Amino acid sequence: MSNHYHVVLRVDREQAEALSDNEMLDRWLRPCRSTEAVRRNRARDELSTIELKLVTAAVALYREYLVNVRE
Repeated sequence: MSNHYHVVLRVDREQAEALSDNEMLDRWLRPCRSTEAVRRNRARDELSTIELKLVTAAVALYREYLVNVRE
């Protein structure tokens, strides 16, 4: 069949989990958009406690996306 492709991916969970929060955000923000809090964090703006929690939650979510390609 010439109308489709099969892609084989190798996910290195240990390497993904070893990335710092900044490295994770750098990788995520290359191809994807993000929240205002994350963008302000990357611009080194001063964030409120709530915004910092949002950034932390976003990093955890992006890290999970990186290692879980099925969803």
